[in-house]
Amino acid sequence: MFHSKEFYDRCCPPYKKVIDKLDEKLAGMKDQKEVRDTIIEFSRHYLIPKEYWNRCFEHVGQYDENDPHCKIWEKLCRKTAKHAFFHLHYDKEKWSELCLTRNNLPPLDFYLNLYHGKNVKLIDYQHYSLYAGERDIGYPHDNLEDCFSEFEEVASSIPSKKVIKRYEEMKDLYHKIKAAEDNVDEWFKLLLAVEDVDFVKDNVELRLGKDYFDVQLWKLYIGFLKQKGEYKRLIQTYSKYCRFFLDDHEMLKKYKNDMSEYGPMNLLWYNFYEFEVQNGVEEAEEIISVEPEAVLPFDSNICSRFYDTYFLLQLFSLPRPIILYILENANDRVLRQLFSTCKYFFVKKPTPICYRFITGSRTWFNNEMLTLVDSANPNLYLKNTYITGSIVICVSNTSFISSLIPRLSCCEAKYIEIYGQPLSFDELKFLIQHGGVIDLNMRCEMKDANGDYIDVEKIMAFLPNIQGFFMRGIKVNADTGHALSNMKFNAKLSSFGIWETRGKPFDSNEFLKYCIANKAERLFLSFIFDEEFDADFVENFGEILSDYTKSNENVSLTLLHGGVTIYVDDF
Repeated sequence: MFHSKEFYDRCCPPYKKVIDKLDEKLAGMKDQKEVRDTIIEFSRHYLIPKEYWNRCFEHVGQYDENDPHCKIWEKLCRKTAKHAFFHLHYDKEKWSELCLTRNNLPPLDFYLNLYHGKNVKLIDYQHYSLYAGERDIGYPHDNLEDCFSEFEEVASSIPSKKVIKRYEEMKDLYHKIKAAEDNVDEWFKLLLAVEDVDFVKDNVELRLGKDYFDVQLWKLYIGFLKQKGEYKRLIQTYSKYCRFFLDDHEMLKKYKNDMSEYGPMNLLWYNFYEFEVQNGVEEAEEIISVEPEAVLPFDSNICSRFYDTYFLLQLFSLPRPIILYILENANDRVLRQLFSTCKYFFVKKPTPICYRFITGSRTWFNNEMLTLVDSANPNLYLKNTYITGSIVICVSNTSFISSLIPRLSCCEAKYIEIYGQPLSFDELKFLIQHGGVIDLNMRCEMKDANGDYIDVEKIMAFLPNIQGFFMRGIKVNADTGHALSNMKFNAKLSSFGIWETRGKPFDSNEFLKYCIANKAERLFLSFIFDEEFDADFVENFGEILSDYTKSNENVSLTLLHGGVTIYVDDF
C-alpha cells in the first residue's frame, strides 16, 4: 500500500474499492516499469494521490544503460510529468531528487511548463532564474524581494511607479496570504485580491493536490472558474472531483448540467460518464500571425535641429526662478518628466540620464541602457551623464572607469559591479556616497591618497542600505568590529565578503554582533585573509563564526588564510 492509512480512512467507500484493486495489482509486481504502467493506466480512470506518482518517478529516475542519450528517459519524464500534473501533483524538490538531469536535458519543471503552457505562479516561488522579469514581481511569493532586486538591477530603464506600486502591494499581500493558510475561505479571498486568474489556478490546484479532501476549496474553485469564464478548466476540475468523490451525486449532477452548457470538452479519461460520451471534440489552436512592423530609417537631422527649435523664453505657470530651482534640484524621476515635457529643460540642464551602464562586445543603446566597449571614445557617449540604476564594468583597460567618472554629473546607482579597475577612495566615494547602494561587488583594489588600502568600516559608512557586499583588497584594524556593530543599517545583509584582507586583528565577537543584528533570512560570509595576517586571530575568528553557522542553518561561512582553507560551513 503506497498511501497512508489516514488517507485511506478518509476516502469514500466506492473509492476504497477501486484503490484496493490497484494496490492488489501492485503488490505482486516486482518490475518497476510494470508498476509505473499500471499506475498510469489507473490514472486514466480515477484521480490518484501523490504517493503513487512518486513511485512512478522512482522508475523514471533509474538509469538505463541501453539508453545512453536518455531519449527514453526524456520521453518518460514528459509523459509522467504530464499525467502527474493533471492529477494536481507538483513536487519539484522531490522530483529533482528522483529524476536528475542527465546529458544536459532540461529539468522536470521544464516539461511541466511545456505541458502547462507557461511558468506556474506559486506562493512558494520555485523559479530561481538568473534574471527576474516584470512577471516575477507581479504576484506574491516568498522570493519577491530578491526578484525585485534582480529586475531592478538588469532593467534597461527605471521601473515605472506602477510596477513599483504593484511590487509593494504584492509584498504586503504575501504575508497576509501566508498568515491565512489555516483559514481556507480567507486564504482564497486573498488569492482573489491579486487579480490574476493564473495565480489563483496554480496555487489552488497545488493545495488541492496536497489534500484532495478539501471539499470547501474544491467548491470555491469551481465557482471561481465559472465566474471567470474558464470553462475548459471548469470541466476538467469537475471531472477530477467526480473521479475521487465517487459517491457525491449532487456534484455529479451539477457537473452534468455545466457540461451540457459549456461542453463538449476534450478530456484525458478513459471511463466516461454517459453525459461525457459526446466529449470528443479537439479544440483547435488559435494561430496568431504577427506581421513585422515597418521600421523607418533614422533621420540624423533630428539631432542637429534640436537646439534650433526650442524657445529661449518659455512661459510657465510658475515664476521663472521657481521653475529653475526645481530643475536644479530635481532627482532623476523629476528630470525625466521635465525633459519629456519640454526640450527647454534639457537645454538649461543638459544631463542625459543613464539607468544602466555596462561594458560589452559592442556599443549600443537600449532605452536608458548604454553598453560601451572599452575602445570606444567616451566623449561621444558620456557627457555630464546621470547614472541611476546599475553599473557593471568588466574590461581589460584598467583605467576605464577612472577615465569615465569625470564625465559623469552624478551617480546614484544601486547596483555596482566592477572588475580589474584600480580606484582611489575619492573615485569610490563618488560612486557610493549617495547612500542608496544595495549591492556592491568590487573585484579590484582601492587605495587612498597615500597609497594605503581602505578600512572596511570607512566604506560601509556610505552603505546604509547595503544587502550584498564584496570587496577585494581591503584593510581591517582594531576598531573594525566595534565600528561595524555600532553602525545603523536600513536593510538586511544577505552576503558579506572581503578577500585579500590586510591589517590588524579586531574584536571577533563585535563583528558577530554586526552579523546577527543585520542578517537577512540567509547570509553568505566569505573571508580570505592575507598570508601575513595574524594566524591565531584567524583561527579564533573562524571558530567563533563557525559555531554561529552551525547553530544557524541559514548562514554559510567560507574562511581562508593565505590561500589555505580554514573553515567551510555551507547551508
